Amino acid sequence: MRILALVWAAVLLLSSAGSTFGGFATSVTGNGVLVAPPASVVPGASSNSDYVVFNERSGALTSSVTLDESGTDHGGHDGLSTFVPVTLPAGTLFGTTLVQLDPEQAGKVTSGAAVIHFSSKILGIALRSSTLDATDVYGHPGTTYPTGNPIRGIESTHDDKFTIAANGLNLEVNFDASNFDFDQIRVFTSSPVPEPASLLTWLLSSGLAAGFVFVRHHRTSIVPS
Repeated sequence: MRILALVWAAVLLLSSAGSTFGGFATSVTGNGVLVAPPASVVPGASSNSDYVVFNERSGALTSSVTLDESGTDHGGHDGLSTFVPVTLPAGTLFGTTLVQLDPEQAGKVTSGAAVIHFSSKILGIALRSSTLDATDVYGHPGTTYPTGNPIRGIESTHDDKFTIAANGLNLEVNFDASNFDFDQIRVFTSSPVPEPASLLTWLLSSGLAAGFVFVRHHRTSIVPS
């Protein structure tokens, strides 16, 4: 009975874990602002000389997703870096955050840098236009995205730079969006709770161990008359 009770507790905890989603951006420092999801992020719709950051959606991936850069590839990078792609399996709990620079200005635009702070670790980043298009399904349902626009991601130049902090919780961006250019990236963050499979393994192993101790103790406590 004790083992059954522990297994049932595992099921209940897994159920609650499944409803807990990934982390989000909590603040932005430097030349950026954290806003509510806008109605549109097509070029010119949410123009700002600073970075616009908004949290999009949280949930569990319905299928695997391959991103351009892993959140564990800490350090500085730019559009010509050799990235470390990462594939998130179906069922991964996630949160998504879009970062956009769209000054909608002619000539040279110097927007400087902004640092986005997240509540849980970065899993990966969609950097290129094709990857942004493929992950728009995980964007905010009330926002119109420039799906199909070939220049929405960062360019293959040294002008678009970003740094993933060693703690995996902060992302610094320093993009160039001169001459009516615009840049977008999408950040996938992790679940702040243990993954269900790991939680189940821990609970079951703990439950079985406790059950074994209980049975052994019960048997050794019986002294033949």
